[in-house]
Amino acid sequence: MHDPLVVAFEICRPWPRRSSLRGGRRYRYWPPMVTVWHREPGGADAGEVCRHYDRATRKITHGWRFHVHHWSVQVHLLQRWHRQIFARCGWCGGRSTRRWAVNVSHQWDAPRRRLFRVDRSCFHVECSSVENARRQCTCALPPRVDRGCCVRCGLHLATWRHPAETAAYRALKDIPRGAPGRDYPEIFRQTTALFAQARAEREPVG
Repeated sequence: MHDPLVVAFEICRPWPRRSSLRGGRRYRYWPPMVTVWHREPGGADAGEVCRHYDRATRKITHGWRFHVHHWSVQVHLLQRWHRQIFARCGWCGGRSTRRWAVNVSHQWDAPRRRLFRVDRSCFHVECSSVENARRQCTCALPPRVDRGCCVRCGLHLATWRHPAETAAYRALKDIPRGAPGRDYPEIFRQTTALFAQARAEREPVG
């Protein structure tokens, strides 16, 4: 998997984030305020040009972290504000809020987006599941698979899929096109149980 970015440093805020877990610790961890990324020159994969490992001495190196000319600084608060103003869900068109963020991407190594333009490349978590289900084959009697796609409908289909997963995708497809996924909690409870059933029956016992 190609990725030219790797975290060089993180500057954490001086107060912890409160835990939402019942019975757990009241305060969990100190989230980062600023993340400094190292971007590999020429778009190469991380560690290919600025080596993270010295083959001669067989030791991990840290010099690449101080390549200031390769730094890309991420300020999380500014990023959150920018997302709330300009981000729109690619499925439902809704805004990004603190409790329902538009932060799930279906793209890898996408081109950099313009700073002050409305961005529809990301999704809410629930909307991302609905969008993904729309790309899956749910034919009752799927024919043979050709290059990972169903020959009948042309949608994605693995060589073998658990019937519970197909039932979950069908339930997600019942959500009307463009409707916010969070408005259908009962469907998501049903699909969560179906995916859990598929995982449990796929995993070997013992």
